[in-house]
Amino acid sequence: GGLTSRAVLDNTSLAVKKVLLGRERIEGKMFHAFRGELALHVDFCAPAKGNEKGGVERGVDYVRRNVFIPCPQVESFDELNVLIMAELDHDLDFRKLPDGRTAREALFEEKTQLRPLPLHAVETCRVVTAVADKYAHIRVDCATYSIPSRFVRQSVEVKLYHDRLVVSAGGEKIAEHARSFERGTLVLAAEHILGVLECKHRAIAESTAIADWDLPAALLELRKELAGAVHKSDREWVQVLRLTETYSMSKLEWATQESLDRHSPRLETIQQLLRQDAGEELTILPLPLEHPVWSAITVAAPDLSTWDQLLRGEA
Repeated sequence: GGLTSRAVLDNTSLAVKKVLLGRERIEGKMFHAFRGELALHVDFCAPAKGNEKGGVERGVDYVRRNVFIPCPQVESFDELNVLIMAELDHDLDFRKLPDGRTAREALFEEKTQLRPLPLHAVETCRVVTAVADKYAHIRVDCATYSIPSRFVRQSVEVKLYHDRLVVSAGGEKIAEHARSFERGTLVLAAEHILGVLECKHRAIAESTAIADWDLPAALLELRKELAGAVHKSDREWVQVLRLTETYSMSKLEWATQESLDRHSPRLETIQQLLRQDAGEELTILPLPLEHPVWSAITVAAPDLSTWDQLLRGEA
């Protein structure tokens, strides 16, 4: 909840570009900018002097003994971090300092000496530029990522975080992917190619991005319903998927299931349901000819003799 004025660091290559004589260092450009934004003074340890950072070594051993013995079974780093923080927070009330204070009491007092955090958090990322190819793919480090098809052959800005990358164009965020460190990986997002598939709907069957997209069952059922009722059904199906550009997937799933329940699995019906849910002006929902409501309507056969009466002036 606060910021220290001074930090002691090892000579990690993330921060130090070159070790000079004594305590002098040439810092990496990005790290220098990072600590500059925080107005943070840094002292670097002498190389191969473990005694200068004994507190760090003890801290590592403390976490290992409290959290990693026995080794925890977790599904992700996020789950592991939650586990670590819970164990360490629990220990604050049991661990005591030589003066008798608990670790939590000492931590509370220490927090009063910290500087306020900056209003805007410093972004811990590397910024690079890339140019999209004819497939609207950009290559960053060792992997290739998709961006929306409208940015084909355009220059974009890429922010590389430790776990993700964010792509922007003209100051607008246009894509975000989990970062891949496997050489040659192709990371695709189906929503980026929907504009292309709307024009080339026959390619849907061979689209890897669509096949890997974990779509709700209602949308898969909609495709089957459209196939037997609509000309160029896959094009209309893609138009439905493109509604995710305006509405959330959960809303689209609800509207799609509702259209199926109403026996009107069509783009127009889904659009109307979404507009209704958003409080927009409504128009009448379309109904297919085979809907049971129509079968309940009866129309009397016309009496054509009235036209003869009208022509004779008898009407």
